[in-house]
Amino acid sequence: MRKIYLLVASAFIGATSFGQTNLSYEEAVTHPAAPVVPEVGVTAGWQAGIYTQSTDASHGDFSIELTTVNNPAFASQGLNPTQPGQIFQSVTGSFDNNGANITGSVDFKADLLAGDTALIIFEIYDTLAAGISDDVLLYSGSLFVTQSVTTWTTQALSMQQIPGATGTANEFYFGGLSGFNQLTVGSTLQLDNWVIEGLLGVEKIEVKNSFVAFPNPATDVLNITAAEAIESVSVLSLDGKVVSVTKGGKVDVSNLTTGVYIYEATTVNGAKAINKFVKK
Repeated sequence: MRKIYLLVASAFIGATSFGQTNLSYEEAVTHPAAPVVPEVGVTAGWQAGIYTQSTDASHGDFSIELTTVNNPAFASQGLNPTQPGQIFQSVTGSFDNNGANITGSVDFKADLLAGDTALIIFEIYDTLAAGISDDVLLYSGSLFVTQSVTTWTTQALSMQQIPGATGTANEFYFGGLSGFNQLTVGSTLQLDNWVIEGLLGVEKIEVKNSFVAFPNPATDVLNITAAEAIESVSVLSLDGKVVSVTKGGKVDVSNLTTGVYIYEATTVNGAKAINKFVKK
């Protein structure tokens, strides 16, 4: 299975160790890319994705709801306008134990339309160095949800080694998608109360940043937000030449000629995101 990343946002998570952790969705969800792409949500502890908060929860006050949506604005990112609801997170580091020892569970509900399949992701990769396209899946406990589940159900998750896969386990990757392959607008997957055990060599999950750039395409202003304040944004042409440098996350692009550019955003604590945007 190939790794799936949301292209309208980028995120970095640092991790240093825990034997067991419970991950819920009690923190507020914001939608910094509204009104252009209001589907994009950001909440503490998770990467930016396509999700909303729901008061229908198995534990605590809130769960997360992933809904397959259609928005023409996604096409500006080179994506199909129809996108599944999605939430991801990863823990990176040198794991000092066998990946098969990592177990967990998650509570879920699903309302799947027209034969959709949702996906609960529970995987370990060797991320190598050349980019996400060559990451090697070493272990997987991912679950395909093939029919609607109308009551909260606790799903046990355990890793199985992928036959023939070799490499160094350095990324634990988990989350969910409201649709996989076939996408029908309105299909939903709700998640709550992750429990993860056995991930030695990792002390805690600490979100360093979740970047969102909007609107994209941009006409006059490109706004870039993150979990912490933006220190500066450099805009580059596709050949790598610096076009402008702006303090803060509000970038004036009104004088740029129409085309594709690269932004490099840096937060006050030094985290970076590099991505493309379109100037209309």
